[in-house]
Amino acid sequence: MNRLPLCRLGTPARLLLPSSSQSTSSLLVSSFLFTTILIHLTFITAQPLFAAPDDQIVTEKRKPPQAQQNFGRIEFNEQNLNQWIFQGVNTESGARSRLSSQLKIQFDELDRVCNLKESQRQKLRLAAMGDERKFFGEVDAIRKKYQKLKNQDENEMQQHWQQLWQEIQPLQQKVQAGLLGPNSLFQKTLRRTLDEDQLAKYEANDRARRQFRYAASIDVAMIRFERKVPLKNNQREALRKLLLEKTVPPRVFGHQDYNFVMFQLSRLPKDTIRPLFDEQQWKAFSEQTEGNSLNLEFYIQSNILLPTDIPKDERKSTDEK
Repeated sequence: MNRLPLCRLGTPARLLLPSSSQSTSSLLVSSFLFTTILIHLTFITAQPLFAAPDDQIVTEKRKPPQAQQNFGRIEFNEQNLNQWIFQGVNTESGARSRLSSQLKIQFDELDRVCNLKESQRQKLRLAAMGDERKFFGEVDAIRKKYQKLKNQDENEMQQHWQQLWQEIQPLQQKVQAGLLGPNSLFQKTLRRTLDEDQLAKYEANDRARRQFRYAASIDVAMIRFERKVPLKNNQREALRKLLLEKTVPPRVFGHQDYNFVMFQLSRLPKDTIRPLFDEQQWKAFSEQTEGNSLNLEFYIQSNILLPTDIPKDERKSTDEK
């Protein structure tokens, strides 16, 4: 497969969508999804004894990373800030290139499925550029606050750093989910721009894509889950089938994939899954999934689930909190 050129939203000429006749788009999606599975498997096999910090079940606010000490004062640098916001990318230009590459794949697939008109491409291009400007505007605001910390004494700086870290985390989530997530200007424009037939095709394709990736996430989660709860093949297949048929996939994927699968496992009716386990397995299963049912609000606030994904009775109880 030929390597695709990167595009940047800030340069409209490089963001032009390909024609619907482009033959590589379907291969792009298959390659993207296959790569996703490989990334998941690499993540699991590379950390056999413990989960990464972002995979911890979120019941409280994450602690900010420890800053470097330099003769009693904390040393800050742009490279650290970029890594925290952009999830391992050291420079803003590198982050822009990666996000633009992801965007091109999304546009290629959208054009393939919906056969967009040029006027639709123009509207969606402008919306995506708006999401990009908003995101990097938020990054710039964080960067200015970050710079001010350098001149503060240690105690004052630590207090302000705690506050700033809470503002960094939503940006991390945007990077993980992509800039064109459920609440983006792009998504709102998309639903106003596509006609009824195009929207139906888009939603069907989106469901299939998320279901495919959800199945991969379940398979990877089962590998990690079985470190604590060894399963027979028929037990594993039964759990997988229940998850795929009785639960909905997340709207966005990322570092919370394992926790999300455990969360969905905890929501399955006990009278359905209890017969699958022996006594010792059930005890271990309960320990692994305990507390996940309390995290529904977190998944909604993080746009991993939308309120419409939740049954009406649970949606009502969540709204009342």
